Amino acid sequence: MQYLDTMLDIIERLNRGDKIELNKYKNRKPGPRTIKNYLNGMKKYFLKESLRNEHGVWLIKRAGFLKILGISANELIALVDILNKAENNPDDLKEIKERIVMDYSNRIFSESTENKEKISTPMRITIQTINNAIDANKKISFVFSNYTRVVQPCQIFSKEYYWYLVGYEEKKIEPKTKNEENVCIMKTYSVNKIKSAERLNEDIDYDFSSAVDILKYALNGYITWEDKPKDVHLLIHKNLTNNIDRAGIYKHWTKIYPSETNRDYIIYKTKSVHREFKDIVPTIMKYAPEIKILDPVELMKASHDKIQEISQIFINELPEYEEPS
Repeated sequence: MQYLDTMLDIIERLNRGDKIELNKYKNRKPGPRTIKNYLNGMKKYFLKESLRNEHGVWLIKRAGFLKILGISANELIALVDILNKAENNPDDLKEIKERIVMDYSNRIFSESTENKEKISTPMRITIQTINNAIDANKKISFVFSNYTRVVQPCQIFSKEYYWYLVGYEEKKIEPKTKNEENVCIMKTYSVNKIKSAERLNEDIDYDFSSAVDILKYALNGYITWEDKPKDVHLLIHKNLTNNIDRAGIYKHWTKIYPSETNRDYIIYKTKSVHREFKDIVPTIMKYAPEIKILDPVELMKASHDKIQEISQIFINELPEYEEPS
């Protein structure tokens, strides 16, 4: 218990941005050497250049990394212990190292990648206000599409370039008449369209457990909150499976078994979180024919209809073209 308590204290202090001086642990268990080995594991597997050692003083560049990684201090301790042991037995737990940890280590640097929407100063203030309200378990109000909304916030997430807020909208207030309309639905909001966000002094009481589960499968902002996610089975070509397995956004695409009829393809199972499959059709079109649909039939039809729609645009609206003289 003393080992666990010490490591929990160290992680929580680092998470706040505090410095860790190893010489202060000389007469404690675990001692400086064990702590150093553990911190080296954290750096190697998760925090990379964000965590550094300067003459026995450990510093973190980005406080709040637990929230960004999406794990608790206890989970981080368990994962680092597992991976340190696996390092001594390279044939063991290779799948964990290549799939699970890759996702976690990529998340902490996800904000700086080029495929994310740039966060402007107004957006940053909005995100900070909303996250503060979530941490304090408070409702928020903001202006969205010219209406003031009263919302119980669930979380902010980034998928397919854009940043979104998920929350339970209670009221919509018309700006001119100040008339209130009870909405009472789960909604997804583009963060860049939120204005005048403000934390209210009212506690959140909505149960977001099912919403958090749905978000695991979300590939973008297209989500149908009132319906259950639909099972989807896909054929993924072997040339693409390595990318799917390593990319954090596809972590809930589960490899089932090789296809007997299409030997170059592996069968994967996932879920669609939109009743018209708008969340997954763009991904299938992006990688086709290396992604093929096994079921449901409704997804096949939705993909076919989208392809037809796009084809008609390019066939019917081609501009006249003249050879340059």
